[in-house]
Amino acid sequence: MPQFAPIVFDLDPQDENIDTLPPNPSPSGNRIPPRVGDRGLKALFFEEISKEVIVAERDLEARIRVLEDIEAIKKLRARYWRCIREGLWDDFLDCFTDDAAVDLGFGRQMQGKKALAKFYKETFPTLRSAIIPQGHNPEIDVLSETKATGKWLIDNPQIEIPSNVAVRLGSTYDEEYIKESDGWRIKRQRVAHIYRETINMDSL
Repeated sequence: MPQFAPIVFDLDPQDENIDTLPPNPSPSGNRIPPRVGDRGLKALFFEEISKEVIVAERDLEARIRVLEDIEAIKKLRARYWRCIREGLWDDFLDCFTDDAAVDLGFGRQMQGKKALAKFYKETFPTLRSAIIPQGHNPEIDVLSETKATGKWLIDNPQIEIPSNVAVRLGSTYDEEYIKESDGWRIKRQRVAHIYRETINMDSL
C-alpha cells in the first residue's frame, strides 16, 4: 500500500493568502478540487470559530442575566419583609404591581394596590405587632426577561394584638413576578399556612 505524508495546514489568521487553499495532492498527483469554495479553508475555519465565540458570549450573557434577576427578586423579598417589620407601608406597597392579586389565606383576598393599601395601612396594624418575618429556601425560576415565579418558606414570629398572644407562624408563599421599567415587582401572591405555634413569653 502506498504511503502518503500527512498534510499540515498552518492556520494563521494573519496569513495574506488566507483565501487560498494549501497544496492538496491526490494519490495520482492531481490536485483535488476544493470543496469549501473560493474563500478557502482558513477563512471558513475562522468564520466558524467566530460564530461559536459569538454563541458562547450570548449564552454567557443570558446566564448572567438570569443570576442577576434572581438576586434582584431576593432583594425585593428582603425589602418586603423589612418594610413590614418597620411599618414602612408606602415602600411596602411599592413591592407590588398596580394590579397585584394577593391571597393571604383564611378567606382574605385583595386585588390592586388600593385594596392592599387599605388593608395594610388601616387593618393590619390593629392585628399584628412585633413582626419579624424571615424567608427561607427560595425556589426562583426566571421564565423570560420580564416574568418569573418563586416559592418561599416563611418563619414569622409576631404578637397577635386582639389576644395579646405571641405566636410563631409557618407559611409558604407562592408568587409571580413581573419586571417593570424600574425593577421586579410581585404580581400574584398566594399564602398557605402550615402551623401556628404559641410562644410562652414567661419562659423568655
